[in-house]
Amino acid sequence: MAEKFNVVVIDRIEDDEWEGEPRLKLVDKSGTEWKLGKPIIPKYDWVRSLPSGTAVKLTMAKFTKNGQEIEYVKDVEQALGLLADKVAEKLAPVKNLKDISIEAQVAVKAVVDLLCCEESVTVPDDIKDMTFEWIRKALGEATK
Repeated sequence: MAEKFNVVVIDRIEDDEWEGEPRLKLVDKSGTEWKLGKPIIPKYDWVRSLPSGTAVKLTMAKFTKNGQEIEYVKDVEQALGLLADKVAEKLAPVKNLKDISIEAQVAVKAVVDLLCCEESVTVPDDIKDMTFEWIRKALGEATK
């Protein structure tokens, strides 16, 4: 099972406690409060040093107490790498779906023209099948 995580932007870090033990509470820019669990006590000073507006990745975990599942933050890391990956993903060249659609339309039209003059030109069966499959798909989407 993949670890659950949240990427948030810090608004403020506050001292908190749970069952009499000191803990930290992270409040993100949306106002959501995140309870920082025992496993990251050694990182508390580092977390406290993070300025407001810092993006962080919060790795989540759950434990059960008195039959109730309680979610807490198991790990905190700066989200710079994660954000850089997301930005790179957004900036990567993407095939223009409109161009692909136009190319497909032209190819289908060419095959249909070839089928109309089948006496002088033969069209391979796999090309015929692809053409009719594309036509069926296009007609199906047009009638949704």
